[in-house]
Amino acid sequence: MVLILPCLCKVLTPNIVERAFKTISTKDLTQWIAANASDTLLAKRRKVQSADLFSAIIGNFGEKLREAS
Repeated sequence: MVLILPCLCKVLTPNIVERAFKTISTKDLTQWIAANASDTLLAKRRKVQSADLFSAIIGNFGEKLREAS
């Protein structure tokens, strides 16, 4: 949302939009986001859920190994 703030302060013309697309690369944008923006709430939830799932799988696998030995 931070990236759209300038759009609210200036009248956008097709030339301005075209120039912006030509001067900013995806790599630059990705680097800026990594340095200045945190994960979204959805990304944070997915990390926690995947960690919980991984822990559950490893826990069940460990129990099965103990039972088998």
